Amino acid sequence: MYLSFDFAALSVALAGCYIGLRSDMGYGKIPNRLTFAMLFMSMVFAAMRINAGDSSFTVLYLSNFIIGFLIGIIFWYIRAWSGGDAKMFWAIMALLPAYPQSLKILSVFPLPGYADYFFGLMILFNLLILLLMKVFIAAVYMLGKQGRTKELTRTGISPFMYLLASTLIGIGISRATGIAAASYLSIFFVFALSVAEQSSYKHFLALWAVMTGAGVILADVFSLQAFISLLYAQKSLFIFAFLLSAYAVGSRIPITRKVAIKDLRLGMSIGEEIYQECGALKREEVSTSIWNSFVSWVMKKKKHDYVVRPRPAGLSEEDLGKMRLYEYKLGGFVDVNTSFILMPFILGALLLSFIGDFLWLMLV
Repeated sequence: MYLSFDFAALSVALAGCYIGLRSDMGYGKIPNRLTFAMLFMSMVFAAMRINAGDSSFTVLYLSNFIIGFLIGIIFWYIRAWSGGDAKMFWAIMALLPAYPQSLKILSVFPLPGYADYFFGLMILFNLLILLLMKVFIAAVYMLGKQGRTKELTRTGISPFMYLLASTLIGIGISRATGIAAASYLSIFFVFALSVAEQSSYKHFLALWAVMTGAGVILADVFSLQAFISLLYAQKSLFIFAFLLSAYAVGSRIPITRKVAIKDLRLGMSIGEEIYQECGALKREEVSTSIWNSFVSWVMKKKKHDYVVRPRPAGLSEEDLGKMRLYEYKLGGFVDVNTSFILMPFILGALLLSFIGDFLWLMLV
């Protein structure tokens, strides 16, 4: 009965994403009139569906409308998304609060339970995986082009190594003690190995060998068949290891570039804080990774007398004026965050979500 509403909302979402993609690639921005028109249409479709007798859709629509807004504003505030990208995601989540029933035939993989209540979360998870793959491929290309194959190999393989060792010893302790929850000690061992890997690679290899051997003994997987069976049973952890490896390699990409102060423009995202302390001008790099940005947002160390600092909306006219005033003291250059067009990935994540939730696939 409500398939026509599903189809209409889906059509608006796809058309809006396509128009937003063309605009973002052509002019570097997603117009507000497009995203607000999509939000308005979501309200029209919701009102029509509720008026047709689907009273339960009220809570579904309002919850997705609010959650979409909150997700968008958080990613915008920590400078992970531009304002246009955040509003586009909000509009998609409002238009498609649940997995479109007319597309059930396309779902290749099992859908998570929340697909019928928060379809936007499927899109978000697929979007993050696509972005991870993008930075991974870009980093592999960069490291390979620069001849840094040793660094590439080490960074890419190490996460698999310490997840293998920690999984083995976690399961081993669980089997030896008879306490199922003991397997969660794997998280502690992952942390211990990652710290060792960062301090000394030789120490990391020694600790990895000891932990892997202890894990094999405790888990009682001396035969190759038992070892392979154990690894297959924990395949979701190794998919997680691949994502961890992709993040480790992707983090090698430079996140800022030097830009002459005279070439700065409105809305650019600066990659450092510049402030005065005890009469001296100081500069401090600011991370743009989602996790570090979130931590900085929650536990921000306050400084006084800022000259300029990163803002979600980018540089303002006042910021540009201050930067030009201190141009000589700053050496004529500042760090500006590198950026790329997000809309192709948003559209790709939406289309990918029709097939299934790839994060959910890793967990089941």
